[in-house]
Amino acid sequence: MDEEYFREYIENNPDYTKELNGFIHYDNTFASGSRTMIGVPSMLTGQPFTREETYSEYLYKVWSEKNAL
Repeated sequence: MDEEYFREYIENNPDYTKELNGFIHYDNTFASGSRTMIGVPSMLTGQPFTREETYSEYLYKVWSEKNAL
């Protein structure tokens, strides 16, 4: 989720902060996808999913190379 949108949403809906207990929120990183299944691999590998290959091929490629883990 875009950080600007997240902050605005919380400011306008403070009651939701209780509902987000345990929600992992990174305010100091960049990912190329808003959905977890795309955002996390791109965040940890630095390689965005560009749809030039299947998602399975993308995962195999990025996790086979050097990454943050």
